[in-house]
Amino acid sequence: PENAGAVAGICRRLDGIPLALELAATRVRGLGVHEVARRLDDRFRLLSAGLRGAPARQQTLQAVIGWSWGLLTEPERAVLRRLALHADSCTLPAAEVICAGDGVAGQDVPDLLARLVDRSLVVRIEGPAGLRYRLLESVGAYALERLHTSGEFEPVLRRHIAYYTGLSTRTEPSLYGHGPLFKYLSERYQPPESTPDDKPDEALIVRSRAGTAIAYERYGAGAPLVLVGG
Repeated sequence: PENAGAVAGICRRLDGIPLALELAATRVRGLGVHEVARRLDDRFRLLSAGLRGAPARQQTLQAVIGWSWGLLTEPERAVLRRLALHADSCTLPAAEVICAGDGVAGQDVPDLLARLVDRSLVVRIEGPAGLRYRLLESVGAYALERLHTSGEFEPVLRRHIAYYTGLSTRTEPSLYGHGPLFKYLSERYQPPESTPDDKPDEALIVRSRAGTAIAYERYGAGAPLVLVGG
């Protein structure tokens, strides 16, 4: 069917969450499948019509995630909102550095992550490159909003950039060719949705020990993009 790709995309971006899919289905009649898929970047506004007869916490996508958020301890919330700066997934060592600080000790991050996995807010991924953690897309969008409202965005962004700058400078000599390390690093970032005319909101260029330029660009509220020069 011609709508199959759009339907699959909606299911994927909403992580198969039953309530989110039910809310999306209520918008299809008025907007159509493709328009609903296109508007998922603003999912909390899109999926806010509410379900007749449902409890308040199940009326909107934002309400159901907010209800789960309200059950978390403050350290769990801090780790969740700081993880949201990653465009996709991250390693445990990255999380221990970027999520630590301001009431969260680095050595406590693994236990806090385990609790968030148990609550189905964070997904643990086992792969060839080792253990990684990622947020469900809707949870990540909610947590990123909380990162901004908490006033932590800039300091967490600085820790994020410092960690990946250090990682890039340490591993830069091994980036050339088609080895597993190049594949590992190239999968850490997703390019922002932008046009060639878009200008980054923030840019930083550093040099590795070998003199290679390593640039970081940030578009909007999302995670920065890393670019390793030749």
